[in-house]
Amino acid sequence: MQKIARPLFVLILFVLLQATGWAQLTLGFNSNGNTAGCAPYTLTFPITNITGNPANTSYTINFGDGSAVLNYTQATVPASVTHTYTSNSCGSSFQTTNNVFGATITATSPTNSPFTAAVSPIVISSPPDAIVSPLTSTVCVGSSVSFSNNSSQGVYIDPSAGYTCSTTGAISYWTISPAAGWSASAASLGSNNGFPSASDFDVWSQGASPLSVQFNTAGNYRVKIWIANTCGLDTISVPVCVVPPPNPQFTLNPSFGCIPPNLSVTANNSTTVASTSCYTPVYSYSWSVSPLSNWAYSGASTANSVSPSFSFLASGTYTVTLNASISALSGCAASVSRPVTVNQQVTVTAGSDQSVCVGSPAFQLTGTPSGGTWSGAGVNASGMFTPGAVGNVTLTYTIPASAGTGCPAATDQVVVSVINPTPANAGADHSFCPGAAAVQLSATPTGGTWSGAGVSASGVFTPSLTPGTTT
Repeated sequence: MQKIARPLFVLILFVLLQATGWAQLTLGFNSNGNTAGCAPYTLTFPITNITGNPANTSYTINFGDGSAVLNYTQATVPASVTHTYTSNSCGSSFQTTNNVFGATITATSPTNSPFTAAVSPIVISSPPDAIVSPLTSTVCVGSSVSFSNNSSQGVYIDPSAGYTCSTTGAISYWTISPAAGWSASAASLGSNNGFPSASDFDVWSQGASPLSVQFNTAGNYRVKIWIANTCGLDTISVPVCVVPPPNPQFTLNPSFGCIPPNLSVTANNSTTVASTSCYTPVYSYSWSVSPLSNWAYSGASTANSVSPSFSFLASGTYTVTLNASISALSGCAASVSRPVTVNQQVTVTAGSDQSVCVGSPAFQLTGTPSGGTWSGAGVNASGMFTPGAVGNVTLTYTIPASAGTGCPAATDQVVVSVINPTPANAGADHSFCPGAAAVQLSATPTGGTWSGAGVSASGVFTPSLTPGTTT
């Protein structure tokens, strides 16, 4: 460990330049303290042996560190002067000695030779200057921040080593408060190893630069660097604001439905902006739907609306996703998805209209798809129709609404005409020679079928080769 040497030799130099015949000025100049120290370092220089000098004597004091020169007269010169050295003496020189200051006082008079006295070497070392970057950070939970130790290590000037300047003797370590909610390796932090006093800095463990810290919990943190050398300790702490990521939430109204017509759905964004005492975030929203086809935004809605509306054009299952992000913090985002189920309305067919004769036996009606119910005069729920009085009967086939689909009940109708039968007239009897050519029989009303020996269903009769009567 480097230590400031104490005491340091104080040189009092008297220079006498005397012209022949001139009276000699007298002057004493020294230091009341050790001339080796750490900036800021204050020394007092007594001024003695001047009472015999002429009244026209002037005094000029130069402290050797670039500060303002002091000027006095014989009447105003004080018994001592005090000066504070605020910077180290590395790079300065006095006479033949490097890295030191020298303080001088010169007495002059028009009738006397000038006289100079000096105090040297004045050796000023300097403490470290703690500097950390970044000076402030705002990040999202889970983010890492890299802190650089840009501190000046200060200067130690060793009189025992020819007044050489050392700028590498400081040791530094990191602390973070509070002690929880973050992670970093113990080795990278460094440590004072149980000796917090700057006088024991030589047993400290050096911390890393840059220091990488991951912040896992939202809140306010302070990252602090401690740096010390022989001259003492300096610290600086920088704030870190850790912001919770967004927690996006929304509901769909409705989340299922039936087409046609197109299904209109509104996304109700219920995301709460999570603020901390150190930061109030501004959220940005981005919406997406998968698959990419058969839907569109409704009205003035866009992908960046807070609560957009959608129109779904085809049946299927869609996924609506909301991404919420903090605009000013890169990577501070989260997403949530909700499904939309679009069902196709079933097409119901009750069958074709038909006619039956009054008094005909009951018959079964068939509708598609199966599973529906029938209603109307003369029909039971399963579709068994019993013709009644003459007239048109409208019968309805219904597929009921399906729970969880959003589709209403679907219906179709069929008309059954109950009619009186029309008497058939096969026409007058005919006589044909055996083997005669086939003939077309005519009957009323049309639309019937023929039956019997030698006749087709359409009424073409072929006479037999054997004489006889055919009905």
